[in-house]
Amino acid sequence: MLQDPISVAQYQGGAGAAEATRCALEAAGIRAFTAGHDMGELLGWVRVYVSASDRERAEAVIEEMETARRDREAFEQGGFSVVRCLACDRPMTAERCRSCGWSWLEGGEKAEEQADA
Repeated sequence: MLQDPISVAQYQGGAGAAEATRCALEAAGIRAFTAGHDMGELLGWVRVYVSASDRERAEAVIEEMETARRDREAFEQGGFSVVRCLACDRPMTAERCRSCGWSWLEGGEKAEEQADA
């Protein structure tokens, strides 16, 4: 049980986003729980709670998640998600990165060789 639980986020339209946030907080070592699932479908809000002492850390994790989401959405063009190069993180539209030359096929071969070693 959390001491002095405080709501750090609320999501409308189901529990998926709230559960994703709870999981990210737990992965960061912050105990969290969600509430409002029963009423979330009716009222539209599901909340994420943490201990009051973990509020600042939780808000930082949530801000990181939101920043990553905004960055990801900025690269979505015309309804298609942009594939990112695993070597230089630049958008890729083909099998080979136009910026650094990295290839999905070459990356896959290296991963298989390392697994066999």
